[in-house]
Amino acid sequence: MKFKCPAKDLKEALATVGGVINERASLAALTCVRIDAKQDSLVLTGSSLNLNIRHELKCNVERAGSIGLPFKKLMSVATRLGNSDLDVSAINPDQARLVSGDFNYTMTGFRFEDMPETIALEREYQCEVESIWLRNALRFVRPAECRNESLDNKFGINFLFQDETLEIAATNGHQFAKANIQLTGDVPKGLKFFLPPATADQLRKIEGDGDLVSVTWCKSSVHFNLGSTEVFSKLKEAKFPAYESLIYPLMQLEPVVELEREALKERTERVMIGGEKMNLKSTNSGLYLHCASKADGDCRDHLPMTCPQEAEICLNPAYLAGALTSFDEDTVEAYISDSQPFILRSGTKVQIIMGIRVA
Repeated sequence: MKFKCPAKDLKEALATVGGVINERASLAALTCVRIDAKQDSLVLTGSSLNLNIRHELKCNVERAGSIGLPFKKLMSVATRLGNSDLDVSAINPDQARLVSGDFNYTMTGFRFEDMPETIALEREYQCEVESIWLRNALRFVRPAECRNESLDNKFGINFLFQDETLEIAATNGHQFAKANIQLTGDVPKGLKFFLPPATADQLRKIEGDGDLVSVTWCKSSVHFNLGSTEVFSKLKEAKFPAYESLIYPLMQLEPVVELEREALKERTERVMIGGEKMNLKSTNSGLYLHCASKADGDCRDHLPMTCPQEAEICLNPAYLAGALTSFDEDTVEAYISDSQPFILRSGTKVQIIMGIRVA
């Protein structure tokens, strides 16, 4: 194997695949990036046991070959060389020499045979979605994701296929979020799969090359093709809570009030200094926010506006702040009631925060 490329290009490619590499992995090969040089490009692959990211980098390849090299050391070299060109050549199946001007570094890694295998892609179903809408939907549901792996029935993100629409939803038991995006492809209505949060985290970061993302999946794995970058992930075997009968009626509740998202977010973040429980009260003179605890004191604020009805609910202000952050719109619709969760919505996007019972 022998290739030459600008160090800054290699650095960017490594950053794309590096999010999945665990420097503290017990299996040493998982701390390395696999490099496959072929024809006029490199294919870099970062792997964990459940997630792979593969990125193609165009460069000058003199001799094809494959090797696994320590990610942290390779990234350090590429970063320090800046705009310089870097020559990389394999001198043994598990060693490579890196040269740039007078700089010369012999790096020990792994034979490509000892590197983790890429997650197998079994094509059963396929569709395409707009790249930007997929990232936006995943970012929108992020505040509601459950990161507790012991809660298998709620851990992850539910991808549910409707008529020409993909519904992406997440819940942590106290908060629920969902967003719908358009898709193309012949996917049976009601089909679903369950995406691990670690995979969603990587998809949120990757911009991709084109306007469309191709999604291919089977029962056990899914593949996202974003152009020069591909994401392979195992799917989680779990049952997402059956939310349709509860959530859809809530989305139709009236009356609602249109509020300034950023104004409510700022006030929520201010009063949450006073504790983890916030009373949110709507009156004809606006929304009143109140957090109080023995440890943190008493915080109050007010958002002047016209509310259609008087109501009061107690909720976790951190959930409300996260939900408000997820929207892109300047104004959102809100529904507040004494007996229902607090609801924020805009178009097909909805965030629902469950109330806290006050003894």
